[in-house]
Amino acid sequence: MEHYTALKSDDNETLNKLASSVKLRLIKFDQLVAINEPKYLKRYNPLIIEIENKTNETLGTLFITVIRTESKIGEDNRWTIPLDTKGLNPNSKSKYKLFAFDPFTEKFEDIKIRLTTAEDWSDRSVTDKWVERSPEFTKKLKWYNLI
Repeated sequence: MEHYTALKSDDNETLNKLASSVKLRLIKFDQLVAINEPKYLKRYNPLIIEIENKTNETLGTLFITVIRTESKIGEDNRWTIPLDTKGLNPNSKSKYKLFAFDPFTEKFEDIKIRLTTAEDWSDRSVTDKWVERSPEFTKKLKWYNLI
């Protein structure tokens, strides 16, 4: 089940199946950091996310919509982030550290996440180049580095 292909082709059947079979949980987030220090500005919020794959297929790259709440930008303070699941096996779960790009760098209160929908994609799609960089934004966590 390819999330990227379904988003690009507006395949609602596949998107609905993914939405009902892949569960996301934001465990925590931190303030902005630079991922290529010291050259670049602090533009990424580190998120710890749990993903549960309730499908019978191995998951590849998923797209996460990251919403920063209570900012002066309002509901538009969101971005689509590709998350490389590192081949999350069927009927399993894992935790990931995802560096979520913040295009606005405005103060916000909280972060919410969801699997990217067709509507999200039409507002905030990303380029193939951004998708290719997904391993740079994602780290699969082992039990000992969850703290």
